[in-house]
Amino acid sequence: MEASSSNKSRRVQGSCDNCRIRKIRCDSATHAGNKCTNCSKSRIDCTHVAAMSRKNGGLPMNLTSWDAETVSEDLRTHIDSILSDTYTLPKDKLVANALLKALARYARQLEVKLRATEHRTSGSTPPGGTHVPTPCQSCSSKTAGNEEDEVVRMRAPISQLQVSESSTRFGSSEDVGIFESALKDEVDPAYKLRRPAFWYAPDHPWEYLDITEPPSLRFPPPDLLHGLVSLFFRHVQLYLIHVPTFTRQIVAGLHHRSRAFGCVVLAVCALGARHSDDSRVGQGHHKGWDYYSQLRAVHVGQYLKQENLLWDLQLMPLMASYAYGLMLPDHCTMLTGMGVMLSQSRGLHRLKRVEGKPWTPEDEMLKRTFWILVAFDIYVGSFDGKPRVTNYDEIGADYPLEVDDEFWPGEVLADPQNPWRQPFGVPCKISVFIEHLKLLEIYSFAQTTIYSIRRAPFWDAIGCPEWGRNIVVELDSALNAWLSNLPAHLCWDPHAPTPSALVLYATYQWICIQLHRPYLREYASMAACVTAARSCSHAVAAYNKVWPYLPMHTAFGWITFSSIVLLLHLKSNKMASARDLEDVSKNMELLAQYEGVWQVAGRYQ
Repeated sequence: MEASSSNKSRRVQGSCDNCRIRKIRCDSATHAGNKCTNCSKSRIDCTHVAAMSRKNGGLPMNLTSWDAETVSEDLRTHIDSILSDTYTLPKDKLVANALLKALARYARQLEVKLRATEHRTSGSTPPGGTHVPTPCQSCSSKTAGNEEDEVVRMRAPISQLQVSESSTRFGSSEDVGIFESALKDEVDPAYKLRRPAFWYAPDHPWEYLDITEPPSLRFPPPDLLHGLVSLFFRHVQLYLIHVPTFTRQIVAGLHHRSRAFGCVVLAVCALGARHSDDSRVGQGHHKGWDYYSQLRAVHVGQYLKQENLLWDLQLMPLMASYAYGLMLPDHCTMLTGMGVMLSQSRGLHRLKRVEGKPWTPEDEMLKRTFWILVAFDIYVGSFDGKPRVTNYDEIGADYPLEVDDEFWPGEVLADPQNPWRQPFGVPCKISVFIEHLKLLEIYSFAQTTIYSIRRAPFWDAIGCPEWGRNIVVELDSALNAWLSNLPAHLCWDPHAPTPSALVLYATYQWICIQLHRPYLREYASMAACVTAARSCSHAVAAYNKVWPYLPMHTAFGWITFSSIVLLLHLKSNKMASARDLEDVSKNMELLAQYEGVWQVAGRYQ
């Protein structure tokens, strides 16, 4: 009686997974082997994972022997299907979720059985005798090897399970996915109400535009290319490229094989050409134009690939930097805005390094590129009066790591025991960039408050009629605190000027002018602006005596704003010093020195 009962075919009531998806009648319950007619005709496996998950409350760990055997047999069939080359994950998230939960619990059940078997077989032999296994133990020892193979066999398909979803980030909503719901007690009922045509990413033709193949990139000769790259890293302080990696990629000829990387190389050459005396790069304002004119920042469809994300993002601030020199503010605004929005769509505004988790050089370069775009957005909004795209309150990414390129993991000087660590006592060159970002954070708050176009009435309603002046006082205090905490090697010394110190000192004085500029009619604000303008002019003049180039394109903005403030002071105050006029003359001479190459310098003059 027991034998006949054990040999009796056990059938699962309800539709199979395939018929559930197609929403057609299923007759698996009336056929031997539980294989319905539809699956037999389609020559596919007839599985009941979703049905068993729903009817058995999600297949709890305390399965009965009937449930365990039935589900295990069905899962083994599905595992064979997963391991085949033609397997595709079900598009129905409910079915895929049930499958994942069933596989995970089945693997856990096998692990529990394996541990129990190992515990029994590893027991000590009674003294003075030979251990004779019981029939149950004998059966378990025979199947122990098979069960261990099942565990290994289960891990591979589970690790390969993926849901084809877009890499776009939608904030916290991206955490609501199939793998998270698989860890919950039950499937979110909302999934049943979602129509696939509107919730899942179909392959619509307008999402993959046909683009004609662009012409091949034309690079400068090898000797000129390496020279322009060297000039870029020497004179252009944009900390978005890892120099050793970039150099190795050029030597390997990657710019000839990857168009995305080739565009970055051309942008670097265009910016380096600004500082070159080689006649092959062009003359005057046209220096580097042959390289820049080949670049296209907009990639749609198949051209915007995940593996090219870093290069596509790096290209935008590089192009914006060159366009600023040509006095193309609209180009700068669009390039910066596109870069910021693309970064946000990929979640870079929340990119953080977590201790204990791997952090790759590409991760660090992506984060640096994002912060460069944030800085560009602030400067473009200030110089051209355009609304900003970024908001510091919505940025969760931490600042770049204070580790120079030569100490990154994989480099010769890197410490393999302590990756991403600057050697003690060695000043970090990128510290100037991080301190610069801290300065811009202060100015960013001023842009969104005292420079807002429409003043919200709520400030007055809560009893803050003088909120504008109060903000200036607080930001002044923040600037002073920043200056007092500045590392010694970045402090300004007029007798030993350095590019890094000038960038921070001149930016500090420029922000002081910006904070007090709306209140120039008041004596205190006018005095603060005049003092900052004089300090900035004197610092740039002292630097120009030692160094033959300005460290940043924004230096033209520092010079121009300082000159305007000094001229206003000369016009409104009869007690103004004649030295102020002399400072203005020196500033104009400095702009004239650069106007031959930088069109923006001539425009400001």
